[in-house]
Amino acid sequence: DKDFTLFLGLVVVVLAVAGLITGWGRKEVRLFGAVAAGGLLFAFGSASIFHGWIYALLPVVDKARNAAAGIYVFDLGAAVLAAFGLDALDDPKWRAAPLFGRLAAGLLAWSGLLYAGLLAVYLAAGGKVFEHWRLSSAPLAALLAGAAFAGWKRGALSVRAAQASLVLVLLFELGNATAADFKDREMGWEHLDKLAEHREVASFLRRQPGVFRVDVDRAEIPFNFGEWHEIEECGGNSGVTTNVFRASGQHHAHLLLGERFAVGKQPRWPGQTEVYQAPGGLKVYQNPETFPRVWTVHEVDKVEAVASRAETVARLAGPLEQLRRRAWVVGAAPPVESCDGDEVELVERTRNSLRLRAKMRCRGMVVVADTWYPGWVATAGGREVPIHEAYGFLRGVVVAAGEQEIRMHYRPWPVFAGGALTALGAAGLGMLAFARRRPIHREDAKEAQG
Repeated sequence: DKDFTLFLGLVVVVLAVAGLITGWGRKEVRLFGAVAAGGLLFAFGSASIFHGWIYALLPVVDKARNAAAGIYVFDLGAAVLAAFGLDALDDPKWRAAPLFGRLAAGLLAWSGLLYAGLLAVYLAAGGKVFEHWRLSSAPLAALLAGAAFAGWKRGALSVRAAQASLVLVLLFELGNATAADFKDREMGWEHLDKLAEHREVASFLRRQPGVFRVDVDRAEIPFNFGEWHEIEECGGNSGVTTNVFRASGQHHAHLLLGERFAVGKQPRWPGQTEVYQAPGGLKVYQNPETFPRVWTVHEVDKVEAVASRAETVARLAGPLEQLRRRAWVVGAAPPVESCDGDEVELVERTRNSLRLRAKMRCRGMVVVADTWYPGWVATAGGREVPIHEAYGFLRGVVVAAGEQEIRMHYRPWPVFAGGALTALGAAGLGMLAFARRRPIHREDAKEAQG
């Protein structure tokens, strides 16, 4: 796959092999050896029968979208093994063993073979050999690494000098693969320049009153405009929940989410009006019919489930006036009463919480233009109330008549469960460490010897 590369460099591979051989008696070496082997086998995808076994037997592996991404698992295992190989130089017994001498000889022989191949290409193709300049780094890396091993083996290099030399050669190799295409600032930094192109648009949007979202034309602004300028955006290069994804193609869904402005050179939806044009030609359009960030409804329909994206789009395609006064929820519809004249205000909002003030004429649903997702909890007047999946993707709570404060907090139970397990594991490790350091009394020692 073009998005993934197997390149590690000759030095890393040699050190990983050395680490696997010298540390085979240690369970952590065998563990990371298995990790590297498993990642490599999985990365072969359908070219390997083992991929099918791994895909069928191991849980959650079916979530891997691209088998080639398994190469990252291999890289992790190989990097740890290479560290063990580098540490082996600090063990005197391996200086006397023939392993590193053979590695040095092999590297020097490989270097000579590669240089001979490059010479043959030069004699056959003349100056075209310089088109393969990256290939020429391989014999040089092999020569330098072999010399470092040989120097350490003969005592000409200290352990630290040999380790430092190998790390420098390693960085040289990686630089040829990862940094060779980096642009100098004299050549222009096109992506950095693009980040600074739209300051006028961002400044205009930040001056607008209220809380709202914007839509951005990806053809004109390919990066996460909202994240960069701290403006709430519908879309962007990030993950999205299934319920929002189902609704994302429907214009009314954008209005329900409080999308007041759109940025681009042409309007995206009918009815948008131009309110600003930046010097570079980029324009800001306003959606005059967008919903506020919080509102109330006094008609709630029940649906059994949201079966598909098509069903969600069909429901959202109804008249806007109907959506303003009537919501629908997944599951049982809560009882509400019919009246007018509610007042609701968004007082405070963070990424994980919000606070509303509502003055209800009668019992109704307060809808917040934020994503419904498990883990959110709500209170109204200090009492916990359920959060309904309004319109198939927003959060709604039913509250009684009167003036009251509504709070919502994100409290996902897996986070607390993970924290509890982490604390339990830390306590267990502490107990084990304490038990290993506890002094052994003579009576206990006699019993152990007996």
